[in-house]
Amino acid sequence: MNEEIKNMSFKELCDRIRHDYNDSLPESAYDSVESLVKALEDITKKEDTSIHPYASGYSYHGNVLKALFLDGCFHYPYMQFTLREVCEFAGLPLYKVQVMVSKWNRRGYRYLTKLKKRTSAHENVYKMRKCSYMYYVLYKKHMRRNFDLNLKRRYPKKVTIYAHINGCGRRMGLTDEDLPEISMIKNE
Repeated sequence: MNEEIKNMSFKELCDRIRHDYNDSLPESAYDSVESLVKALEDITKKEDTSIHPYASGYSYHGNVLKALFLDGCFHYPYMQFTLREVCEFAGLPLYKVQVMVSKWNRRGYRYLTKLKKRTSAHENVYKMRKCSYMYYVLYKKHMRRNFDLNLKRRYPKKVTIYAHINGCGRRMGLTDEDLPEISMIKNE
């Protein structure tokens, strides 16, 4: 490859880079060698940096993350837990669960009770409330029948998948095979 580049003229090199990068560089980058090198360095820095430090590359539909989290809480061996413990136990993304639980707290959804004691790492300790058990059972019934998890609809819709690859995932190069397996049935 290096020998091939050495034998090219600047115009041929510019045409090759335009083709390889699908005209993503600005026209001013092709004015001189220095501007071309700087533009290529900038674009490779963008490709090398993380899109988002907590990006998983996929998004859950509707209440799927809530259902999976409640399933993890239900099957967790202890009554009291931290979000980190349940996420490790159930294989869920911790950051997404933390954001979800903080939204619950802001909006007044009382699925969990936050206990006064904390762990040595200053993490909050929670336990499930009665209403979360009720929602867990409803979500489990809907998932068994392949319905969406929107409980406000009178007649639920059938769905084939509960997660999809988002924009970050496409930029990360994820495919449908990389999607997490979504199942609430751990112990029957």
